[in-house]
Amino acid sequence: MTEKMKNWLTGFPLWNGEVLTVDYTDGIPEHCGLYCRGLEEVSRKADILGNGEIFNRLHFTLCRTADRSGDNTAHAQWLLALQGWIGQQSALGLAPVFGDVPQRERIWAHSGKLQDTKQAGTARYIAEITVEFISKF
Repeated sequence: MTEKMKNWLTGFPLWNGEVLTVDYTDGIPEHCGLYCRGLEEVSRKADILGNGEIFNRLHFTLCRTADRSGDNTAHAQWLLALQGWIGQQSALGLAPVFGDVPQRERIWAHSGKLQDTKQAGTARYIAEITVEFISKF
């Protein structure tokens, strides 16, 4: 699942060759880390024939290190554009499919923000990415 998300994110039009690693980021500007924060079972139901569905949420955090110098408007705009692109891709059915009912899937990014500026000359931006999908059993 993480590899699928990673491959899709690098298709973002403003993704200008940033390095994207899983569960790691080295703090070098224009390097990103994708962290899987787990799968949440929201609900489960079954009919009298035993056919069932599990409604799931999958959570990721994307961290992007950027060069911090003066006005960082471009970095904030990049983050907002990414969040908008993720929602648009999901609405148009162009996002990756994680479950068994593609037409009921939804992916969105939220809570994007500047997380810290601890390392000299860099800023770390994060966004949460949530995927809702249904698994049949």
